[in-house]
Amino acid sequence: MSQCVGVLALQGGFAEHLSCFETESIMARPVRHLDDARLCQAFVIPGGESTTLMHLLVESGLGDYFKQQHQDGTAFWGTCAGAIVCARRAAQPETVTLDLIDVTVYRNAYGRQLNSRLIALTSAYDAEQDLGTGVMIRAPSFKRWGAGVQPMVCSAEGEVMALAGDRCLLTSFHPELSDGAPLNWHRWFAHVAFEPSSDFKEITMKDHCV
Repeated sequence: MSQCVGVLALQGGFAEHLSCFETESIMARPVRHLDDARLCQAFVIPGGESTTLMHLLVESGLGDYFKQQHQDGTAFWGTCAGAIVCARRAAQPETVTLDLIDVTVYRNAYGRQLNSRLIALTSAYDAEQDLGTGVMIRAPSFKRWGAGVQPMVCSAEGEVMALAGDRCLLTSFHPELSDGAPLNWHRWFAHVAFEPSSDFKEITMKDHCV
């Protein structure tokens, strides 16, 4: 079976992720049912409305399936609302999550839709490394994380914008909306997802920077 990334397509910005994978010639498919998910070896949970996403995940049975897949080593990537869904705890207000990674996320931490903006991004390992701009739309913030979780990308002000651990990558912004970014997020994710010995670390991130 060909390796394929599943992009959750129940609600939110899944089409943009699918387009990015297609541009990189990485096989990806929308996931709406368990039968779709069983054809995939990695998963993206896109931006949207986190409470709605969780409700649909539970209703469809995909929530339990995703939890089991992650326990078995499958890689996941949550962007914006998807990061809230993947986190251990979501606050302001408290909501149910998939609890895939030991991170506490605060919803709408950077304001509502009217506060959408672009922010400058740098590597968490090297503040001089320009990683382009991040599109922030009702973005969450990462306030606490466990010992096995590492910051990957920061804002110019030093706030953590992306972190990873336990085969799970979280971004508070929308890489799928940034054309020509210095870091090819979708190729990086697929590389880690399809290489069992790989992980979301500095060296694999650098390998996918222009």
